[in-house]
Amino acid sequence: MTREGGRRAAPRSCPPANPPSPPQISAKLGGPPLKLVAITSAGRQVVAGTNYAVTLTAAPPNSTAAKAFDAVVFQPLPHTGQPLQLTSYTEK
Repeated sequence: MTREGGRRAAPRSCPPANPPSPPQISAKLGGPPLKLVAITSAGRQVVAGTNYAVTLTAAPPNSTAAKAFDAVVFQPLPHTGQPLQLTSYTEK
């Protein structure tokens, strides 16, 4: 990050190449898999890996009761061989 006038510049957001999927949220909640309805916004922040911030709408299979979520998914650096990790989520 660069400094502008003594303050840190806000990180730039870009759409991720491969947005994380709702099943990761389901696994964290311990519920059934979710069906993706829409991704309403997405961004990424490069750290020692990549944090993806995603706002999405998802519903249980065979249901029209969709819910909105804000989720942050961490993708470790490729050389670690580690999978994506759901680091936080909130239901809107």
